[in-house]
Amino acid sequence: MTPTTTYSTYTESDALQVQMQGAVEGTSTGLALMAADPLNGWGWVPTNLLDGLLLAGSILYGMNAGIFFIFSVCIMPSLGSISNEGGIKTMQVINDVIQNAWFLAVWGGGFFQGVALLAVLLRRNQRKLSKCIYWKYGLISALCYIGGCTFVTILANVPRNDALAAMDAGSSEAASYWREEYLTKW
Repeated sequence: MTPTTTYSTYTESDALQVQMQGAVEGTSTGLALMAADPLNGWGWVPTNLLDGLLLAGSILYGMNAGIFFIFSVCIMPSLGSISNEGGIKTMQVINDVIQNAWFLAVWGGGFFQGVALLAVLLRRNQRKLSKCIYWKYGLISALCYIGGCTFVTILANVPRNDALAAMDAGSSEAASYWREEYLTKW
């Protein structure tokens, strides 16, 4: 006999009533019950650490992908289409401005989320992991982010940015570096 999974079925009015009752009583009962019912209401709310890390990774990796996408298809081609000096000066300003708390929280958050996810996955046994069908995608995503985003940024992009920051935007040395190294390898 094959075991079957059943979910309690809440009508929308039942869920709203439970939520309102929890709010009146000052408890989170309503939200907890809706989170436990993936077919209704708040089914997207993570109910364990692994699901929370997978959701956080999806958000952080998506935000970082947007940053890389807009740089690759819009900002860098735009900077390459203007004068060398104008492009270099603008990129020097971008490299200074982007080092802010919001960017570092998203970029660094993806790294720390990936490390935490890897630690959780290494500590879980195979039987527990088999219950979560998405863990393989999370593992691949974390490894790609840590290797492809974090290490490439630290080992290639930051040194390139530092070299550009040290140059006089109007010099021929900077123009050569800008056209032959920076724009082609970013």
